[in-house]
Amino acid sequence: MTFSPPPTFSIIIPCYNEEKNLFSCLKAVFNQTLPKNKYEVIVVDNASTDKTHLVAKKFPVRVIKEPIKGLIKARTAGLKKALGKYIINLDADCLVPKDWLKKIYRHFQKDPQVALVTGPYICLPKGKNHDYWNAFLSFSLHIWNKIFKAALVYYGGNVALKKSLFLKIGGYDFRFPIDQLSIIRRVKKAGARTVFDQSLKVYSSPRRTQRRWLKFLFQEAFFLYFFNNLYIKITGKSLGSWEDIR
Repeated sequence: MTFSPPPTFSIIIPCYNEEKNLFSCLKAVFNQTLPKNKYEVIVVDNASTDKTHLVAKKFPVRVIKEPIKGLIKARTAGLKKALGKYIINLDADCLVPKDWLKKIYRHFQKDPQVALVTGPYICLPKGKNHDYWNAFLSFSLHIWNKIFKAALVYYGGNVALKKSLFLKIGGYDFRFPIDQLSIIRRVKKAGARTVFDQSLKVYSSPRRTQRRWLKFLFQEAFFLYFFNNLYIKITGKSLGSWEDIR
């Protein structure tokens, strides 16, 4: 697919053995109310051993190979090839509403100082634990944004970044298995605005929490996301990384 002028958005979708999820994800992405000439989709095949690349080729996407496994490696590979003014990170097991891109677009149009836009990341199917967790996080981040006019943290699979500023602040930091806290801190330090929009939802598969709720909450969300980020900042070394969940 060619663009003239270049697309406004580059949606980057890292994939490691996402054959079962990618079709539904891409179908939702190409069902947006924003005109298709406004965005490109880059699928990064991150050392998959299944038919991920064949599923991707059913859609007008650009497929990039990244043989070294790792989420940051895959996102960086996509960033290097992105043509858009803004990059958007989305996970391959997620579904997005029809107006998802249009809402993102409005934030950037409304305020040129905005460099990061994010929203809730809802785990499905619904259940008591999922509902409480989703509601608590979404409401907490929404209130923080209302009070301080800035996003506190963001979901890595539901975020849009102004590419020029992101490159200027150094892009992804490979020391971090997940880089959200580092990025949002550097964006704010550069004097740009961040926005958490409670209505900007993506819907994820339940694999991160299903039958592993406590592990997700304490080992990953708390230990890797918060404590490990602090440890890296002090020592420059990481205590661990996310496990592959399929």
